[in-house]
Amino acid sequence: MQLQDLQNLTSFWLDDLQFGYFTQTQVTLWINNGYHELQKRLLKSAGNRYNLSVTTPLFVNQNVYVLPANFKKVQNLEVILSGVPPFEATNPVQPITTNQQYLVSTGTGTPMWYTFVANNLFLRPAPDTPLTLRMIYSYMVSDLVNPTDIPDAPSDYHELIALLAAEDGFIKDGRSNPLLEKKIAAIQAQIDSDAQERNQDQPTGITETGNGADQGFFW
Repeated sequence: MQLQDLQNLTSFWLDDLQFGYFTQTQVTLWINNGYHELQKRLLKSAGNRYNLSVTTPLFVNQNVYVLPANFKKVQNLEVILSGVPPFEATNPVQPITTNQQYLVSTGTGTPMWYTFVANNLFLRPAPDTPLTLRMIYSYMVSDLVNPTDIPDAPSDYHELIALLAAEDGFIKDGRSNPLLEKKIAAIQAQIDSDAQERNQDQPTGITETGNGADQGFFW
């Protein structure tokens, strides 16, 4: 669906087709809220959909680097030591808490740990040679602005955006709609089901836990 379709569908659920009570601007805000909520749900069920891989040069003695503007969450972080794909030598960079940074090296060397402060990435230790940092991260979807903008999400779930937007409208009006909530739950159940059934290239493994000489896996 395009943004204009979502606006019309939301106004339909709100029984306000002419935007006489809820303004189109307000409905669009709720739609974008619903869009971001849909992404959160999809990240939990199929997070790789929103992954990007980026690289940045590391500078000697510099341990603070600005995160991408659309950064949402990191999926993997590694330092490229040498070589080119597929013959790279890499070193994983592991997360630590703010307090744990005092337990690791604060000098220079090959970065091995990271932590976040606001929109900055802190590396420990700081690089002692020019290297390349590669990050796979989940990006934040951009708001829908133009009437023809299409959500960055499977079309099967676009209706959920309008339903969540309409739910905001009912909250604003101090009302509830059990049928609306039931439909939201049904689509969420479909998202969960689709995530579980996404891999169909092998049968389910079953572990036998009873007593016997041949305990193990059955396929």
